[in-house]
Amino acid sequence: MQQPSTTNWVIPERFDLIEVLNVDVLNRADGNVIPDAQPDDPNTQPGNAEVPLRSTLLVRRMVVNVRAAIRNAGHTPLSILADSVPPEAAEHVLNMAAWRLVNSTPNLQMVVITEKGVYAPLADLNKSGEKWLANIPKQGVTPPIDPCGEDWTTAVTWPSDVADWTNQELLAMEWTWAEMQQLGYTWDEWAAMTNPPIAGTVHYGSVCPPYDLNSATYGQWPDRSGALLGTP
Repeated sequence: MQQPSTTNWVIPERFDLIEVLNVDVLNRADGNVIPDAQPDDPNTQPGNAEVPLRSTLLVRRMVVNVRAAIRNAGHTPLSILADSVPPEAAEHVLNMAAWRLVNSTPNLQMVVITEKGVYAPLADLNKSGEKWLANIPKQGVTPPIDPCGEDWTTAVTWPSDVADWTNQELLAMEWTWAEMQQLGYTWDEWAAMTNPPIAGTVHYGSVCPPYDLNSATYGQWPDRSGALLGTP
């Protein structure tokens, strides 16, 4: 599991699957599945010198699904680091990828490692992951410390004095010209924010502690109440 220093999100990788799958099962699932395949046959397809392992592709697919769900929910920005997910998403990514990997290989024993032993219902773990994904619109995820802006790809362009803002004030902003003008900013200062934060983005390092997005209830979060908007 990669844990880059530039973000508080993590990057699940193929070998992380050994947390939930037996190594032998992982290797067998990545092998050829054609009827006459031999154990040492390369895992290739006609016309391709190299084909990515199924496990690698499935982990990537589940990462894409998590990031897409967060973007569609719209309440939390993505980390600008590609392939990263909130730390609480990692186990679900691995469980859902493992389930699909096992099911891609005929007659493969579903062996997983848990605190209760080496056998567990992988199908239930997959369902739990899918339920977590479906609930993202109404539940909090860990906000990234390297948030994307409204383009959902590149870093936020903050106001030059963002360190003077509280996170509650940031949460209340829609970043329109009318708001910025009311707060005393010039047109040039507003126009310089070429990639403003999406609504609900907090800024780590401001004068107040980070806002705990997980503590708000569905329908109240992110909080955009005008009552919270103060003077920077």
